[in-house]
Amino acid sequence: MKIIKSKKFDKWYKKLDITQKTQVDVRITRILISRNFGTFKQLEDIYELKFTSGLRVYYALYDELVILLLNGGNKNTKREQSRDISLAKKIYREYSNGK
Repeated sequence: MKIIKSKKFDKWYKKLDITQKTQVDVRITRILISRNFGTFKQLEDIYELKFTSGLRVYYALYDELVILLLNGGNKNTKREQSRDISLAKKIYREYSNGK
């Protein structure tokens, strides 16, 4: 299994504090090692990793062995979360059309 990160994901990740980065890193490592995604929700073609802290990581599975980390966010408001989901879907469509 391989991880690919979008530029938008990297930009979001860099803004996280060390505790949040650790939460995301631990979850991604767990996915890579044991394919244990933890709490997640399918949103059409993409998925949302849910964290108890409110963090959200949006991803897609590509070619069954690649995980695309599309975008991240925080469940502050429904409006912000909807915007994050829409952006993740857009990034996924652009990636899919470019391959």
